[in-house]
Amino acid sequence: MTVGATLFERLLTAGATKRSTGADHRAALQSVLSNLRDILGTRQGSSAAQPDLGLPPPNELRQNFPASINDMQRAIAETISRYEPRLREVKVTYIQVEDEQLTVHFQVAAALVIDGHRQLVAFETCVDHAGKVKVDG
Repeated sequence: MTVGATLFERLLTAGATKRSTGADHRAALQSVLSNLRDILGTRQGSSAAQPDLGLPPPNELRQNFPASINDMQRAIAETISRYEPRLREVKVTYIQVEDEQLTVHFQVAAALVIDGHRQLVAFETCVDHAGKVKVDG
């Protein structure tokens, strides 16, 4: 299956004469990062159609910290694996940042697969005390 752009991106460019083939990995990575910002920034239970979409509420992270770091790692990996089909072999690793006590950082490593081409990618995501998620490529 070829998955180069999100459905929303394909709908926005439906009238364009040039159709993205997904061969441009840089554009595909930007599309993936945009999608991850959306899905990781969503709270589980906020979508009636997909109750498991997104991450658990931030109060769960705060209440059980630091034990909840493993739960958050697993939730990020599962959400990415389920809702971003262009990424495979997703690995999420906790990164301890000494200066920031109220923000939890993770590195995400995965294989970006577009039209049968596989490229290793890595990016950082962090969750602050209010549950706001930031994804940096």
